[in-house]
Amino acid sequence: MSFFCVDDAKCTRCAICVDVCLTGIISLDGDNVPQVAYSKATACLKCGQCVVYCPTRANSLAFQDADEVVKVSDLAVPDPDAALNLLKTRRSVRRFKPEAVSERDFAKIFDTVKMAPSSVNSQTVHWIVSQHPDKTREIADLVLCWLREIPDEQSNSHLLAFAKMAMAVAESGGDMILRGAPNVVLAVVPNTCHMKEDGVIALTYLEIAAHAIGLGCCWGGILTIAARQYKPLRDYLGISDEEYICGAQLIGIPEYKQVRQFPPRKTPVVSWLK
Repeated sequence: MSFFCVDDAKCTRCAICVDVCLTGIISLDGDNVPQVAYSKATACLKCGQCVVYCPTRANSLAFQDADEVVKVSDLAVPDPDAALNLLKTRRSVRRFKPEAVSERDFAKIFDTVKMAPSSVNSQTVHWIVSQHPDKTREIADLVLCWLREIPDEQSNSHLLAFAKMAMAVAESGGDMILRGAPNVVLAVVPNTCHMKEDGVIALTYLEIAAHAIGLGCCWGGILTIAARQYKPLRDYLGISDEEYICGAQLIGIPEYKQVRQFPPRKTPVVSWLK
């Protein structure tokens, strides 16, 4: 039995599923009913395009949970202006409340993040999350250990200047590394992944999903650099030498709420090809 199933009574022979199939493995049989030949089954990317675009809901996939395939009309989707405002009101948050992000909120976020696009639907991103603030503080301490080891010959580097400030702030009880975030999230992919940008795309989805439910994020640049360069930190995080660190997000409940919008931004530089 094929994994691609078609309800013959519902199928109108419109061939939309044939047209949207990225790998072109769907064809029409003698009665113009869509089918997938057994010889082509292994080429399926499991993207689900053939199901979500079928106008009569005649198609189904054996590996897909039917309960997760819902009508677009049943979804609460914001109007265009509301959707654009959600994106435009995102801010990098650097002041957080101490309480950790709840398991329920993380579940909502990752249920959204799994929909992020990835090259040929590979979905290779591996997530590492510090679930408890104590773990997050240990990560910050390891980053400080790495900063202390920066050689003096880099005295003119921006990194060394940052290191000196971060260590001074840490000595007074502050946190320039993770900005007091109760949780951090890192995205890694296999070194063999040919499109490592997939992890950055997924991290962006995570940031927007967090914003949508009232949480705040900030890109963890120094954490990303440290994890790439400092093996004790990678070992603590459980990241192997066969994995590439795409980036990190600091995440938590914002200490302050935005009162006004929008801060100044440069006009985008666009080269129009005409």
